Amino acid sequence: MKLFADTADLTELKELKELGLVNGVTTNPQIISHSGKNLLKILGSIVDLLPNLPVVGMVVATDTKTMIKEARMINSIGPNMIIKLPATIEATKAIPVLAEENIKVCSTCIVTAAQAVLAAKAGAAYTALFTGQLDIIGYKGVDTLRDIVNIYGHFNLKTQVIAASVKKPQDIVDYALVGAHIITIPYQVFMDAFSRALPLTQYFVDTFYRDWEKAGCYITDETISLGKKDEEDLNKILA
Repeated sequence: MKLFADTADLTELKELKELGLVNGVTTNPQIISHSGKNLLKILGSIVDLLPNLPVVGMVVATDTKTMIKEARMINSIGPNMIIKLPATIEATKAIPVLAEENIKVCSTCIVTAAQAVLAAKAGAAYTALFTGQLDIIGYKGVDTLRDIVNIYGHFNLKTQVIAASVKKPQDIVDYALVGAHIITIPYQVFMDAFSRALPLTQYFVDTFYRDWEKAGCYITDETISLGKKDEEDLNKILA
């Protein structure tokens, strides 16, 4: 299972990179609009920051011919680009054309298993199910996700299933349990996975340190020869 950051914010991506949590980046026109106006420039900046990771960029055209043209432009940014196309008839027509050119396509805004099956058959390398959005409108996104994973597995389809539109940390667990290949996660949900549990985690950490300090413990290795400055620093700590 891989985790893709659902953001185009370079500051957020730098922090997630430092945490070692990013296996790729996914964007859409709405996400891009929060970081600037030039799609190719923004995607190029992400590729510069994360040159060895897949980056997903979405076309904005609505007709097949222009979608193909935009897809080629986005693909020219780098070898790890993935082109996101909406799960519409016009976009699906573009999938086999791009696949023939070895351009990887992610069919997105999927809300049914039927759409995911058709996109895979058309040649999509990835299908992005809007699991979180399904939950919002009254359906269980995880059930549809499970169906897609099972169908792909049963027929040995190589298309990877993306669980998209994650809304809370528990979604990460639920989608992982049913076998999502990739989960796209907004920056804030990454942070929430730490912060929501922090009060209890911090309680345990504080308990460790309180007992450590109460016992007067310290870290040193008498077999290591310390320099004068190191000895002074250690004495300050032990004082």
